[in-house]
Amino acid sequence: MNTNDSDGETTRQAAETTPNTAASRVTEQTTMADATTTPDAATILSTSAKTTGTSGDAAPAAMPANYQTAAPMKNDAVSHLKRLTIPDFVSIGVFTALYFILVFIAVMVSGILIPGLSSIAPAVAALIAGSVYMLLVARVQKFGAITIMGCVMGIFFFISGHFPLSFIPFVICSLIADLIGLAGHYKSKIGLLVSYVIFCYGDTGPSLPLYFMKDAYVANLRARGKSTHYINAIFTNINMTSFAITMVAILICAILGGIFGQWLMRKHFKKAGII
Repeated sequence: MNTNDSDGETTRQAAETTPNTAASRVTEQTTMADATTTPDAATILSTSAKTTGTSGDAAPAAMPANYQTAAPMKNDAVSHLKRLTIPDFVSIGVFTALYFILVFIAVMVSGILIPGLSSIAPAVAALIAGSVYMLLVARVQKFGAITIMGCVMGIFFFISGHFPLSFIPFVICSLIADLIGLAGHYKSKIGLLVSYVIFCYGDTGPSLPLYFMKDAYVANLRARGKSTHYINAIFTNINMTSFAITMVAILICAILGGIFGQWLMRKHFKKAGII
């Protein structure tokens, strides 16, 4: 009887300890799995060092793809706003003189080929002066060169006896042309072509008063001692039809002259080392 009781007690104790032992084994296995999957502090520091650099500092931010080109473009734009130097003024003077000579030739040619329609002279000038304009821009490439050339031309026409307001179109058109060239850093072919077209309309300064300020223009001519016959000859072909023809002719000739000037500059002047 006692032996049976002792065996029963032993059996109960074994039954009670068996679940505890199984639970302990499960707990040990879970702990070992966590130990293998959870990185320790050294592993974390090593991984952090690889991603942030050996010094432990934060990794530098990724630079934008256009970073290398953005800085030179900014510096290039600033360089075009630098002050004009003495060599720049010399170049402006030379090319302004050449431009004036070509305008003078255009006036002579238009007077011979189309008598009585001197207002067409700006179109002829636009056709033959494109190379001078493009060379000036290529040599100087600074804001103010185009404006100075236009202002000098306007002042010349003013002091040579033309209508007092004839210089205003030169100033306005040359300034706009300069700003357009600056917007393209004086390197955009299309921008320079548009710039040249606008600049050529400044040559209409002496002829615009014929169309829109006739009475004041006639009074100015009489004050300068011009005869009635001379005045009537000037206004023979002055009407809105001739005005429209002149404006369209300037546009077409300026485009052709500008394209030819760009071609001539690229084909010959660059090879010769002039620019």
